[in-house]
Amino acid sequence: MTMPVPSVRLGSRTLLLGASIIALAAIASSSWFRVRQNEVAYVTRFGQVVNGQAGPLQPGLHFKLPLAGR
Repeated sequence: MTMPVPSVRLGSRTLLLGASIIALAAIASSSWFRVRQNEVAYVTRFGQVVNGQAGPLQPGLHFKLPLAGR
């Protein structure tokens, strides 16, 4: 004798909320980068150095525009 499997219904609102949270987490995780102690880094946007006169970035955590900055 088999036990019936209870059905779980997710509304479209719940799925949209879950997909939104996953998308925001993916974008947020690509917005931060680390410069190590022995590295030199410049932020580039579409192949051009952003604020090159300020010099290289200091070691530590830094923020960049997601999907645009490298």
